[in-house]
Amino acid sequence: MKNQRIIMNHLRDAMKQTDFKVQIIGNDLSQVHFSIKGPSGTMFENGIYHGMIKLPADFPFSAPDIQLLSPSGRFDMNKNICINGYTAWHSDTWSPAINITAIIHAVQSLFSDLSQHGIGYDFQVREPEVKKNVELSKTFVCPCCKMAHADFEPAVQK
Repeated sequence: MKNQRIIMNHLRDAMKQTDFKVQIIGNDLSQVHFSIKGPSGTMFENGIYHGMIKLPADFPFSAPDIQLLSPSGRFDMNKNICINGYTAWHSDTWSPAINITAIIHAVQSLFSDLSQHGIGYDFQVREPEVKKNVELSKTFVCPCCKMAHADFEPAVQK
């Protein structure tokens, strides 16, 4: 990675957030794992969802790829998702001023707006499936970064 200092600054800022957690695997700055809370007032409330940001070698000058790695009912698992302005699918609208915290908040906001669709989205959000995934999310452990949702510090909103 060419811009390790920039990425480390982004990670330090992200680690100060209280509504999500971030984790890297060892010293590999090319993959940033994150866990976010489902937004209050949505069917995703009380769930915790895990994803990964794949940073390109020239980040922040090129857009990343984003995947959700745990079942949510909102996104397809292990597939790059499309978020205008935040992902490599829309590299023409990417800005190097966008940081890791903003990327994670953009993903989190898409749980609130079911009218937004794109590549990597589950087009048929079903409440029974979402409710099942909310419960499963509480015991999720990422096999790669070992982040465990049972230990998730930020209080899940009630």
